Order: sequence, then structure tokens, then C-alpha cells
Amino acid sequence: EGFTREYNDEGRAEACILSSHSLRQFIVCFRGSSSRQAKPVRGEEKYAKLSDEDDSSILHAKHPVAVMPTFREAYFAGDLEENVFYMLNRLASLNPFCDVVMTGHSFGSSTATIASARYASLCPQIRVSCHVFGSPKIGGEEFCQWVHSLPNLRVIRIERATDAYTFMPEGSSWRHAGHSIRIPPSQTA
Repeated sequence: EGFTREYNDEGRAEACILSSHSLRQFIVCFRGSSSRQAKPVRGEEKYAKLSDEDDSSILHAKHPVAVMPTFREAYFAGDLEENVFYMLNRLASLNPFCDVVMTGHSFGSSTATIASARYASLCPQIRVSCHVFGSPKIGGEEFCQWVHSLPNLRVIRIERATDAYTFMPEGSSWRHAGHSIRIPPSQTA
């Protein structure tokens, strides 16, 4: 249905929009830059402090919750959100009663989680699901509460128990949003 990419200092971020009329869904698959996909949280970012007072941590003026600045900067670096939301709104107007599913892996999962929460809050009449794989922690308690407060949003994280990046960034101020399905080491290939 559509494809968009944004270039920034880290490389490119991409989003592909597919549709399934039999499932009545629009599926948005996010991918981060190649370097970020390999290591979504690096060096000093592992230990970054989360601060509501730091403007670089605030997600958006409409959603004043703190998130990791790296994820915020990558998400808002170009017109990725504007392009994806425009395509989804166009598709929803042509095909009412379809749900939106956003997905991604690693760094793409952080983009998908932010996008799904923002879209669910801006379009409360549409059911939004976020199915992410190997997601690092994105924000703190306020971000988690905001995501969980959206009645039309469901977030499911699938992660391998041996994937160290799902535990990052480290520190007690960081939280995962949504429900987790953890695959034990004996069941991973």
C-alpha cells in the first residue's frame, strides 16, 4: 500500500504499509538504520538517565512523557510519522473498520511502539495493535502508564530470554510498555 524512508545521520529508517482485506488490517512494518538495527542501544546510552526536565527526553508537546532521546530523535528526524499517518488515514477513509497493526524488530520496534501510541492517541476510533520483537526499553514509568492508558492500543513484545538488548537501557527508571512473551533459551534456535 505504501513505503516511506527517511535519511538521517545514522542512515535510513523505513516503513512499509501492507493491507490484508481478509483480516481487515493495515500492517506497518518499521525498520531502523542498519547500524541501529545491529545495536539499538550503545555504549553510554545503556546508562543514560531519564529526565522529565530535559527537553530532549520529552516525546512531544502533546505527549509530555520522557523517552530515550536516541529513539525520539530517530522517530522525529524527518517526515516518517507524517508520511505513515497520512497513508494510514487515507487507507482508513477508503476502508473503514480496519485495524492498524504496527511491528518492528530491535530499533524498529522502538519506532513501532512510539508510532502505535501516537497513532492510537490521535485516532481513538481505530484499534491499534503493536507487535514488536526484541524491543529495548523506550521510556520510564510515565511513558508506560500513557501507553497502558490508551483503550484502543494493545502492545505485545516478543523477546528471547538471551537477548541482552531487551534489558537495555539499564537502570531502574526505564520500563517496558505492554505485555511480554519471553521465549526461554531452550526453545530458541
